[in-house]
Amino acid sequence: MTTTIRNQKPVGSPRVVALDVLRGIAIIGTLATNIWIFALAGQDSSVAVDGEMNPSLFQQLTNLVTDGKWIGLLTIMFGIGLEIQRQSAIRRGQKWPGRYPWRAALLILDGLLNYFFIFEFDVLMGYGLTALVVAAVLARGEKAQKIWMWVCVSVHLLVHVAAGIVVTLLSSGEESIYEQQSEDYEEPPIDSYWAGVVYRFTNFFNGRMEIPIMFLMGLGLFLVGARLYRAGIFAPEGKRIRRITMLL
Repeated sequence: MTTTIRNQKPVGSPRVVALDVLRGIAIIGTLATNIWIFALAGQDSSVAVDGEMNPSLFQQLTNLVTDGKWIGLLTIMFGIGLEIQRQSAIRRGQKWPGRYPWRAALLILDGLLNYFFIFEFDVLMGYGLTALVVAAVLARGEKAQKIWMWVCVSVHLLVHVAAGIVVTLLSSGEESIYEQQSEDYEEPPIDSYWAGVVYRFTNFFNGRMEIPIMFLMGLGLFLVGARLYRAGIFAPEGKRIRRITMLL
């Protein structure tokens, strides 16, 4: 079964400016979230209520805006980009995914090198692994893609809800799970660049624990992005879709 392409553009047509703008917004938002002075603004300015320290209203509002929002938008943008590449390959008469897995492999390698030699918290490796699977899913029919999308999004939400319940239950004891993690946490070395590289290498699996979570989220949101693009979200007649997407 072949997938119908509704959002085709002639070869050589200009870039979708709105897509570039949204990518920029998502990247800037993700940057702000990962610069802890923005993401955790007000961390030290708590207010005391009934003898307990509680996060300030400003901190709560900041976390509400930043936490997970921009990385979700960026993930959807990656899915849209993947669908654009698929449509471009089909217009050129090429099979999909064709050579795309090599591009995904380079993205994984880029993320791996970035993790070891630059920064521990990296999304490229997770995106590359996710893209390998999604590229294969996009080669299937519309019905199969829809099933994959809903299953992945549902599993991702269920995992987060279950994790939240477990954390709440474990935190109800005398010593919360956060206090236990703080005691067991090994601070990465900051006095030497190469010591940091060795630390990330020896703690590779602990340092990459976010990838399974990102993988589940990415599978669903990549497919959401691809589906939105095929539905014509950037087309003139896609005004209604854009409004609904903005509300969500």
